[in-house]
Order: sequence, then structure tokens, then C-alpha cells
Amino acid sequence: TWSGDGTAAVWDAASGERLQTLSHEDVVNGAAWNEAESQILTWSDDGTAAVWDAASGERLQILNHGSVVYGAAWNGAENQILTWNGILSTEGGTTVVWDAASGERLQILSHEGIVSGAVWNEAGSQILTWSRILSGEGGTAVVWDAVSGERLQTLSHQGVVNGAAWNEAESQILIWSSDSTAVVWDVASGERLQILSHEDVVVWGAAWNEAESQI
Repeated sequence: TWSGDGTAAVWDAASGERLQTLSHEDVVNGAAWNEAESQILTWSDDGTAAVWDAASGERLQILNHGSVVYGAAWNGAENQILTWNGILSTEGGTTVVWDAASGERLQILSHEGIVSGAVWNEAGSQILTWSRILSGEGGTAVVWDAVSGERLQTLSHQGVVNGAAWNEAESQILIWSSDSTAVVWDVASGERLQILSHEDVVVWGAAWNEAESQI
């Protein structure tokens, strides 16, 4: 669990006993296990993400993003970590790629607005981020090269981008927005393939079915 008191806690599900308390200096915004459940990644309003040993509660790594961390995620190999934030100024927000072992900052991916979310692709070679533009109601999703930090595609909406997801083959991206649409984009070309329009409402979520024949 994670909470506004600056802590994340590990509990025994059967007895309710608190096994570990993992402390930040401000509100903890989220936490996630690694695949082996040997480590826990937390992120906080204190401007940091931290990696913890789940058994001992020892802090193994601290990643200093510099302002409120909205989210964090390991790549598939768990050797790198993403953190993202939004700076409430004209400077916009950033997504940072970190070396999970050393804590070294590998890439800084800069947005024009507040970064609302980010996700790795399966291979960990690309990163998909989405944001809200500070100067208006627009928003973008961006595909980045995870190694070079190069911006590969910028996919723009007229409203806030509330979320984005790759399809299974990672050839298309589905984006949903406050502009009343969900849109399917071609990743390679940046071409808009489908526009799915609601009537004057915010689209809060979208998902393909398993066969990707319906959304």
C-alpha cells in the first residue's frame, strides 16, 4: 500500500501484520513490485523514486527527479527505470531513463507540457509518453528511442491526452483524449488511421479486444 503520510507499507495478507515500512519525505504517489517480488519501486511528491529490498526494507537506490514524480516503471529486463513528472511552469515536464543498478541518469525526454504517463515497449527499445500542453487545451503522445532519446513520432490531439497504448505488434497506438475522441495511429508514419468520436464528452479510457478487431 502507499499513502499520503509519506510511506509505503508491505503487509502480511493473512494476518494483517505490517512487515515493512518504506519512508519518503512527502506523499507516496505509487508503488510496484518487480517480477520476482524481491524489490519494490516507489515514487513520491518529494521528487524521488526509490528501489527497496522487499524482505529487509533497505533502500537500494534513490532516483532524484527533482520535482513531484507522477509515475515510475521498470523496463522488461528490470535494468532500467522510467520516472515522469509535470512541472507547473512554462518549462513543461520530463521523463527520465535511469540505470537501475547505478542510479545513473541515461536520458531526459522533455515535453512541452505536464507528462501524465509513460510506458516501455516490450523490448525496452522505445518509450511512449503522453502529456497535457500548458499553454492551452492540447496534448501530445510521443514515441521515443529509449537508447538515443530521439523523438520518433509526435501524435497531437486538440484536447488533453488521457492515455495511450500500443497494440500487440506495436505497429499502432491507441490514444484517448478530452477532445471527445479516441484515435488509432500508425507508429511508423504517424498517420491517423481511425478517429472514434464521442459527442462533447471526455474520453477517459480505451482498449482493443484481444483480436484487435474492436475497440
